[in-house]
Amino acid sequence: MRIQKITYSLILMFGLHFVVHAQKKIWLNFAIEAQEYRDFYSASNFYRKALSYDTLDLDIQYQMAKCFLGYYQLDSALVYFNKIKKSDKISMYGETDFYIAQIFKYQSKYLEAKNTFDYFRRNYKGTDNYLRQFAANEVKCFPKIKELIKDTNELKVKPLPGNINTEVAEFGVSSYTDTSLFFSSLKNIATTNDGWMEYKKAYTSKIYLAHLKDSIWVFNDTVALTIDQNMDVGNPFWDAKDSVLYFSACAKGVCNLYSANLKKNQLIDIKELNINLLGYTSTQPNIAWLNGKKYLVFSSNRPNGKGNMDLWMSEQQGKTWGEPQNLGSLVNTQGNEVTPFYSSKNNQLFFSSDWHCGIGGMDIFQSEYIGNKFKGVQNLGLPFNSSRNDLYYVHQETKAFLSSNRLSSNNKNHEQCCNDIYQVKWQKNDTLVDTLPLDSALIVQKNLRLLLDEYPIRLFFHNDIPNPRSWDTITNLNYQTTYDAYIRLQSEYKTEYPSSLAKKYRTNAEVLVDSFFVNHVQKGYADLVFFANLLYPYLEKGYTIKLTAKGFASPLARNDYNVNLSKRRINSFKNYLMELPDKNYSQYLNNTAPNGAQLIIETLPNGEELSNPFVSDNYYDVRNSIYNPAAAFERRVEVEDIILLKQP
Repeated sequence: MRIQKITYSLILMFGLHFVVHAQKKIWLNFAIEAQEYRDFYSASNFYRKALSYDTLDLDIQYQMAKCFLGYYQLDSALVYFNKIKKSDKISMYGETDFYIAQIFKYQSKYLEAKNTFDYFRRNYKGTDNYLRQFAANEVKCFPKIKELIKDTNELKVKPLPGNINTEVAEFGVSSYTDTSLFFSSLKNIATTNDGWMEYKKAYTSKIYLAHLKDSIWVFNDTVALTIDQNMDVGNPFWDAKDSVLYFSACAKGVCNLYSANLKKNQLIDIKELNINLLGYTSTQPNIAWLNGKKYLVFSSNRPNGKGNMDLWMSEQQGKTWGEPQNLGSLVNTQGNEVTPFYSSKNNQLFFSSDWHCGIGGMDIFQSEYIGNKFKGVQNLGLPFNSSRNDLYYVHQETKAFLSSNRLSSNNKNHEQCCNDIYQVKWQKNDTLVDTLPLDSALIVQKNLRLLLDEYPIRLFFHNDIPNPRSWDTITNLNYQTTYDAYIRLQSEYKTEYPSSLAKKYRTNAEVLVDSFFVNHVQKGYADLVFFANLLYPYLEKGYTIKLTAKGFASPLARNDYNVNLSKRRINSFKNYLMELPDKNYSQYLNNTAPNGAQLIIETLPNGEELSNPFVSDNYYDVRNSIYNPAAAFERRVEVEDIILLKQP
C-alpha cells in the first residue's frame, strides 16, 4: 500500500522520530486536500490519523471538529469543540461558539442555539463579519422559529421507495416521463486496500435515470449520464417542451451550466451555456415561463449579487441566453439561495436558503411571482423542512420530491451524513396519496397569513374623522381621502404638540410627531397599497377570503359614539378597496363576481375600552387628547386576521 511503502522508506533513511513527524504531515496533507473538496468524511478520517501521532494538537482537533460538523457527526464535533472551548488557547479559536450554536440548531435545541449565537455575536473578536451577521440574524429569527416548529400539518415526507437512495448522496430530481425521473448521485470511485480513500479524488457525481416499477423507483447504476469522468455532473432539469436536458458540470470547485439532447441513454449535442462566467459557479438550472417568455433560473456566486450564492434568471433570446438578472433582495440575502424550482402553472418559485428564517441549516421557501416581481417569501414549515438541510424541492402534477439529510436519511458511514431523496405524501380519507395540492387550503392560508404579516394593515385617522360629529356607522369617504387630509395636518401637529413645552424640549416633541407620521401613518398607507395589490390575484383565482378589521378610537368622546366612529373608519377602508381604479374589488365585496369569489370584511368596532388608559380624555386639553402622538396612535383601524373560507 502507498502509506506503508512511504513509511518503510522513511524509517530506513531517517529514523523513527522523523517518521512520526513525516507520517503526521502526510495525513494532514490528505486531510487538507479532502477538506478543500468538501469531502468532510475523508478529511475527518485523515485528521484522526494525524492526531494519533500528536494527540494534544489543538489545530488538528479544531479542523477535525469542523469536518465532523461538515458531515453532521454532531456528537463527535461537539466533543472536540468543547475540548477546545475549555483549553487555555480558546482565544485562538474564536469561531468555536458559532459552530457549537450550529450544532444546537441541527439538534433542534433552538433555545440553546439562540443563546449561543447571541453569546458569539457579542463576544467575537475575529475579523469575519459575515459570521457575526449570521449569528445576529439567527437571534432575530428565534421568535419565527418557535412559530414554525409549532405549525404542523398532515403531510408526510418519506424516503423514496426503491434502490435510488444509497449510503452516499442522492439529490436533484427532475421528471422525465410520468414513470421515470432523472436524479444525481455521488459515488465512491476509489479506495485503497486498507479502506482509506486514496484522495484525488474519491467521489464523483453523475446523472442517472430511474423508473417506477410496482410502486418503487429503480435504476441501473452502470448507466450514467456524464460528459467527463473527471467532472462532477448533476442537477438535471428536463425541459419536456423542447426535449433538452439542462445540467451543471463542476471541476476544481467551479460549476458551469450545460444543455444536451438525449439519445439511447447518452448525452449528445452537449453545449456550454453562454451565461457561464469564468471563475464563478453557475449551477442548478430550472426553466420558468414568465409572462409568456422563457427564462433559465439558476444559482450563482457571480459578482453584483446580494450575498454568497444568489438566484438569477436569464431570458432566452433565440439560441442563446440574455444577460442574467438578479432576483432581488426579497428572495436573495447575504447568505445562500440555491436549488430553484419554478411552477409556471402556479406562478410559484421554490428554493432553499440558509439566511431566511428557518428551522434547519437549509430550509425550503416559496415566493409568488406577482406584478413582474417575486414577493412574499414564505417558509414551507414542517414537515417539508427539518432541523437539517432540505433542498431541491420539485413537484409535478401528482408528485413532489425533495432532498434532505434529515434523521431518517440512509447512510452507513454516518446516519445523517448525506442527502437522500424524499417523496411528499399527505393523508386523505386515511389513505396516503402521492401528491401535493399546492393550491390546497393549507398552502393558500399560509400565503395569506404571510401577506398580512409582511404588509400589516394599520390605518390612522385625525380626530373624529371621517364625518365628524356624526352618529352614522357608514361614510361615503374612502381612506385615500382621509389619509391625504391627515398628511396635510402634519405641520399642525408639529406646532400644537410642542406648544406648551419649554423651548429645550420642543425639538424632541417635533421629532416624535415626525416619527409617528413616517413610521405609522405613511407606512400604514404604503402597506395598504401593497396588500391590496397582492391580495387581488387570490380573488381572481376564485378564493373566498375573510378579513377581520378592528376599529379603535381615543377616549375623547363617549364610548357608544366611539363605537360608531370605529365603524365609519372600517367602512372607509372598505370604500378604499371598492374605489381602487385598477382593481374591481367591488364585485368581490358585493358578491357579484362571475367566479363566485367573495371578500368579506368582518367588523369589530371598539369604543374606548381598548384604548391606552394613559391617553388624555380631556376635551379642553387638545395638545394631549388630539395632537399627542400617543393619542393619535389610538385612532386607527387594524386588520387583525385573514382567513380562507372557500377554494375555487
